[in-house]
Amino acid sequence: SAAGLYATRTELEEQLAMAYDRSGQSDLAVAQYRNVARAWRNADPRFDARRTAVQARIDALSHVRPRTA
Repeated sequence: SAAGLYATRTELEEQLAMAYDRSGQSDLAVAQYRNVARAWRNADPRFDARRTAVQARIDALSHVRPRTA
């Protein structure tokens, strides 16, 4: 049965952001994290912790400077 086995677009974008984040692609991660933050801007309180974590990653990655060779 597939009951309860679904994901929202925002949850998939969050997973994509985390994958980009882990692979060092901070610019792409920030773009996806921003989509998630925008989607959860007025979400229910149960999303507060996740929304806070997403914003923390945006803040951290936005301050990362690209390496120069």
